[in-house]
Amino acid sequence: MGTEQITGRKAASNFSGASVRVEGLSKNYGDIHAVDNVSLTVEPGEFVSLLGPSGSGKTTLLMAIAGFEKPDSGEVYVGDKRITGLPTHKRNLGVVFQRYALFPNMTVADNIGYPLKVRGVSRSERAKAIADAMDLVDLTGLAHRRPAALSGGQQQRVALARALVYRPPIVLFDEPLGALDRKLREQVQLEIRRLHQELGLTMIFVTHDQEEALVMSDRVALLRDGRIEQFGPGHELYDAPATEFVAGFLGRTNILDSTVTSVAGAETQVALGDRRFPALFPAGVRPEAGQKCRVALRPEAIRLCRDDLPASLSGQVVEVVFSGPTTTVRARVGDQEFMVQGLSSDPAMRVREGATVHLEWDPAALRAFTSPGPAGTRTAATANNSQPVMEGIHP
Repeated sequence: MGTEQITGRKAASNFSGASVRVEGLSKNYGDIHAVDNVSLTVEPGEFVSLLGPSGSGKTTLLMAIAGFEKPDSGEVYVGDKRITGLPTHKRNLGVVFQRYALFPNMTVADNIGYPLKVRGVSRSERAKAIADAMDLVDLTGLAHRRPAALSGGQQQRVALARALVYRPPIVLFDEPLGALDRKLREQVQLEIRRLHQELGLTMIFVTHDQEEALVMSDRVALLRDGRIEQFGPGHELYDAPATEFVAGFLGRTNILDSTVTSVAGAETQVALGDRRFPALFPAGVRPEAGQKCRVALRPEAIRLCRDDLPASLSGQVVEVVFSGPTTTVRARVGDQEFMVQGLSSDPAMRVREGATVHLEWDPAALRAFTSPGPAGTRTAATANNSQPVMEGIHP
């Protein structure tokens, strides 16, 4: 059995991605619905991240695609081929694990070449493919080292080269960067993204890190309790969240109690403080006047202004936090708090605690939801050691 060669930076022409389609997939562990009737399609050559808090089902879904978990129901397709019942080694998928799963008693070259060896590829063909794969991920010169003699970043590259050496159309990543420090993690993110763009492979990447998902992905599937809450480009999830959970999970967000005050055609207004503001509800939601709702407003969308304008709110500064290029101001408006973030160089952000400030924003920035967020939404996105995603006084 032979293998086509990888030729370093020229390898792009030797790779091609394939689509992945999941239809109605479910996986239960007793009474726990780890994956609950999930369907999604990843297009050929697309980079998709499965994002969510711990226990959301993202890793279980990936393992079902890889063949390490047997779903209770549903189907998995690669292209038009149904692979649901195939063992992992027959799915022709590359997999990079969180702990890399390198053999400590093997050299770098032997670790990378192991998938070819079990496929019966000749020694000479293996040697060429290994060298090319090592060049692809910048490991040239490390062939005879063992994993213990490598840095964390180098070990990650070995795992990636092993996943690429037999030219699979799809590579799956199970939180592979979790053990790296921030600087190295950012470097490897760029390296994986470069390889994706060069090779045109389909990549599915599990992460709990919202920033990582936004930086690397063409589209993001945000999971909660075994279901996909929203699936789309990162900017769409960030700017036009479909649910309060999505708004709260991605980035820092003010989540505030409100009431629908009027519905006139396409415009809906809600109450904040002692004033009324236009708000955008998710597509298909038809709010009614008098209905309780929650609104989401990004801190960076709020501006501090000098004058008390009709479309602004007046509040009192309770905290000012300088963090280098940006400054965060917390202002109390009535019984609720707003978090405002702006450039430290902006004179409007140079305020003191106790000062009166006026808050304004563009109408499109205010998002509203009629369904309450789930218990624990406040902490759902803080598992990745990011900044708190919500501010305010609400449980």
